[in-house]
Amino acid sequence: MTVTVTGPGLDSDGLLCDFHALEEVLRGVIDPLKDRNLLDAELLRGMNPTAENVAKRIAEEVDLRARPMLGPIGARVARVRVTEAVGCSAAYEPGAGQV
Repeated sequence: MTVTVTGPGLDSDGLLCDFHALEEVLRGVIDPLKDRNLLDAELLRGMNPTAENVAKRIAEEVDLRARPMLGPIGARVARVRVTEAVGCSAAYEPGAGQV
């Protein structure tokens, strides 16, 4: 999985975001999905757990949880790519309206 963050500028330390803090947010989102049937995962409740839908829900949830650290400088989650197998991945770009 790859999460891409974008923004219009950098903070006073020259950072777009703290990658360690973003990793913690991402871990909090994806840990409940590990080693379980995705059909039973709360995050994906009521949807077909395709790579595309998984990418979309992770993007939405990471953006929501990371908003306090990203929002002040206008940064946001721009893309989440989920890889199912070597050479097979799906990406979701919030706001782009495409998967």
